[in-house]
Amino acid sequence: MDVFIFQKLEEKTSRINDIWYRGDRGNVLDLESLDPEEVKFALLTDIEAIAANIIKKEIKQQERKILSIEGNISTLNDFKKHYNEYENYKKRLEEAIWSKLQQMQEFEYIRSKPTEEKLKKLDKENSEKIKKDIALFDEINKFLEKTPYEDRELLMIARKLQRRFDYFETYTVNYFKESLSIIKKAERTILAGKRYTIDDDIEKVIKDYGKDLEKENEVLKDIQSEKHKNEVAKDVKEKKSAMKINGKSTEERAQEFAELNHLLSYKFPDIDPQVCIIPGKEKPPETDRQSGDKEKRIRVARVKAQAKLKLLELVDV
Repeated sequence: MDVFIFQKLEEKTSRINDIWYRGDRGNVLDLESLDPEEVKFALLTDIEAIAANIIKKEIKQQERKILSIEGNISTLNDFKKHYNEYENYKKRLEEAIWSKLQQMQEFEYIRSKPTEEKLKKLDKENSEKIKKDIALFDEINKFLEKTPYEDRELLMIARKLQRRFDYFETYTVNYFKESLSIIKKAERTILAGKRYTIDDDIEKVIKDYGKDLEKENEVLKDIQSEKHKNEVAKDVKEKKSAMKINGKSTEERAQEFAELNHLLSYKFPDIDPQVCIIPGKEKPPETDRQSGDKEKRIRVARVKAQAKLKLLELVDV
């Protein structure tokens, strides 16, 4: 209903604006100033139909709330599994990093770091490789000495080892990153809403959301009740009465527009632009400006006719 009505209103407004547009005044009508509620109350005369439309919107909004809570509960039920996976892959990654550190410790240039003079004697490629390995070894040592450390730091070290050593714990890194992303998103979007963290008891959080679900389902039942329907209908009746808007039939609205169709026969020069009066059905007398324009056109036509006659005379000679 609203889409159809607003489309027709926009088309009618566009045509009226084309007729009454003035370069220094802008458009006469502004669609953005329309209040959809006023349009709805003006168009619909059936109180029950308006009330049903309002209740329908309330039901949709409430159903969206319920779906959101159900989605949160479902995510929290999966959260336990993802959290266990996160802890498992984190432990495996820490062990892999420690193991790789032990392997690097056996490198000759790690056990006995070369001097700058010794590095200069090597070719550039080997020299850069040794420097990077030493720097990486020192960074991993500092990282493992730190407690506690953040998960992003663990991922950063793992990626550096992947760049240095082919196939370093590819699956472990990927699964750890995926499970970490899931639980962090759940913490940010679901747990934080009730001021919980991933360290809190998830079962307690699920119970809290279950209570919310029961409350919202009760609200939905109230919205769908006959009592609420009567309350909305009463409110609509009072509001419609206060607005003093009387709806009309399609035939009556069509007749109103038909009474303005005579405006389509007018052009801008047909009226005096200095006054703001909507022309009546009777065409107004010509203004002085219009009379002057008419006389000018006649004079120009006469001059053209005389010039054409002279040209014909010259051709005959």
